[in-house]
Formats: sequence, structure tokens, C-alpha cells
Amino acid sequence: MTITYPRALLDVAQIAQCTVTLQRMDTRATTRGGLVQVANLGPATWKFAYQTVPLLAPDANAWEAWLASLRGGLRYFQGTDARFQNPVAYPDGVATLTRPGGGSFDGTANLTAADATASTVTLGALPVGYVASPGDWISFPTAASVALHRVIEGGVASGTGALTVTVEPALRPGFVTGAGNARLVGAWCNAVIDPATINAVTTLDGVTSIQWTGYQALK
Repeated sequence: MTITYPRALLDVAQIAQCTVTLQRMDTRATTRGGLVQVANLGPATWKFAYQTVPLLAPDANAWEAWLASLRGGLRYFQGTDARFQNPVAYPDGVATLTRPGGGSFDGTANLTAADATASTVTLGALPVGYVASPGDWISFPTAASVALHRVIEGGVASGTGALTVTVEPALRPGFVTGAGNARLVGAWCNAVIDPATINAVTTLDGVTSIQWTGYQALK
């Protein structure tokens, strides 16, 4: 079977621990007068740390093969928050929601606009009254890769299914608008593993726990 990259995690349900942190490229200096000066040196990116549940041999072998297929970071995987695949307001999923013009809602929306200055994203084709909460994830394509952002100020979709939210980190140029471009369920970005962090520990009872770290790739 042909492998398609970026590879999705084998089974999100088999991730026991997941930490997603924003790595900022900032420098700080304090003046003699006590003013703290902060300078941004580059775009902020996401860091992903995963640890699986205790796995029996077949599942452990499958995960180790999955990690090997990423070729030490030469191939991308889908970096995602395994803890929160669904929006905060819909922990059981969005299958019961419908779009304004009819039809089921699959967790995607139209990216209609983005304002880099205000760090806002405007979405369309959402269910009427759809609730976006702080902590929700949104991903959408860019000219070079896939952007992943977290909602820091949410809102409620209008009667036409439109909604503008404030996100973090700051928007970068090159975002691509279009129908179905925004992913609100299972949002992800291109990420590469750090092979030095891969660690598989097998206990005496024959179960294996695997952990690794990955970093967002902007290109």
C-alpha cells in the first residue's frame, strides 16, 4: 500500500499523554529603568510530545513502523492535539449539526478571510449558532504548508453561518481562502519528528509504551 504524507497518527485513542506547546522565538532585555523589552525574532511554532498507552506487541510494532516511515524527520506527519480532537462545545463530535443551506456538518468550514494585524480568522458555512470556544483548534492550508492556530477569543456563528474568531499564534502571509479549507475537527499541521526523542520501553509483562516529540514545519 502506498504511504501518503503527511501521515496521520495511527490511532489517537492509543495516545495516553499529549502536550502541545507554542515555541516562541523571542528575546527579552531589561533596561536600567526597569522596562522589559521584548523582540520577536521569528514565527512561533508548535511542539508536540506524545506517549502511547501500554501496547501489546502487534500495536507496538505498528507504531514503531509508523515512526520509521517518517525517516528521521525527512517525512511529515500530522501534528495534532490528541487530547482535543473536537471543539470544546462539542466533546462528542459535530455529527448532529447541519449547515445553513442544509446538509450535514463534517467539521470543515470555508476560510473566507484572515486579518494578520488583528490576528482574526473569518469562517463561513458553519451551522447556525455554532459555538467557537477559547481552546478550539483551527487549521487551514497556506501557500507553503498548513497553518495550525488556537482560538483565544471565540464567538457564535450568525444566521448565515459566518463567524470571526481571534487566534494564536500570529497569522503568517500566504493563507489560502476557499470552500472547506478550514478544519475545526482533528485540526493538524505538518510536523517532523525528533528521532533522538523516540523511546520505547517494554515492561516484564510484555507491554510497550512509546514516546516521541515533533515540531511544526512551516514549509
